[in-house]
Amino acid sequence: MTNNELNKIGKIVGFLILGFTILIVILFLIFYKGILDLDKKMRGYITLPNKFNVFQVSLEGPYEIAEWNNDDKQVVKPNILEIAWDERYVIFKRVDGKGEEIGVLDTTTKKVKSLSYSSDNLQNLKSEFSIAQDITLKSITSLWYDENSKRR
Repeated sequence: MTNNELNKIGKIVGFLILGFTILIVILFLIFYKGILDLDKKMRGYITLPNKFNVFQVSLEGPYEIAEWNNDDKQVVKPNILEIAWDERYVIFKRVDGKGEEIGVLDTTTKKVKSLSYSSDNLQNLKSEFSIAQDITLKSITSLWYDENSKRR
């Protein structure tokens, strides 16, 4: 065999090894993501309108709102404390480093509007989005099932 032929064979083998390695990495990442999603769903969820759900981010909390069929893409940041909903809107109260905030998720447009928490801001959001005034926020932990210390 000539050097030119050996170079061609070497390139082919190199590309095959590179392709195989990339395939293994991609399969590992897909498998790992699937395990993480399954683990999150096994901890339980609260069903909301239009394929949205409240998920527990880790075994000890916090809670987030994510879309079920969109790789569980987070729509509302974690640390949700209270929640209420109707057939279209989800009202939530959450806390972050800046303090508590109140917000509304429109489950049809996927838009979120948040304000600092106060009862006036809550009433303003309900009026702005035409949400019934009798819908009241409930603690996430009171809505979450707990059976033998395992969430479902």
